[in-house]
Amino acid sequence: MVIRELIGNKNFREDPKWIAKKLAPKITEQQAKMALEELIQLGLIRRENSDLVQVDSHITAPDDVVSTAVRKFHGDMSQRAAEALHRFKVELREITGVTFELSEENLGLVKEKIRKFRTELVEMTKKGSRASRIYQLNIQLFPLTERLENE
Repeated sequence: MVIRELIGNKNFREDPKWIAKKLAPKITEQQAKMALEELIQLGLIRRENSDLVQVDSHITAPDDVVSTAVRKFHGDMSQRAAEALHRFKVELREITGVTFELSEENLGLVKEKIRKFRTELVEMTKKGSRASRIYQLNIQLFPLTERLENE
């Protein structure tokens, strides 16, 4: 997905060597070439004249989807977030968290706010700015305990 997003950048070069060097962590030229071919086959990018372009400016999975591929993607991105703690200076990343109580009645409201924030953030970043990097934002909400019954 990072390569698909990179294609939308005005500085993009359809050169597997250039792509391989731009990614963090780096990949091989062969992996970059295979990724471009797969993105075309999946219909996520296409040729327009002689240039590669994104089919859609933004891709998102439906809320609460349980696809194995989506789970794998989120797992991989969570692992990359953990690695970013050591790979990037604090000025280039924001990794934070909060632990709090949450009722089942409010869980839906919290999820709704997270989804709205994610959508607003993507819309905001697409307006008139010249991107210098591709970023990944993971917003993680998960239980840390079993259900706490009233005792």
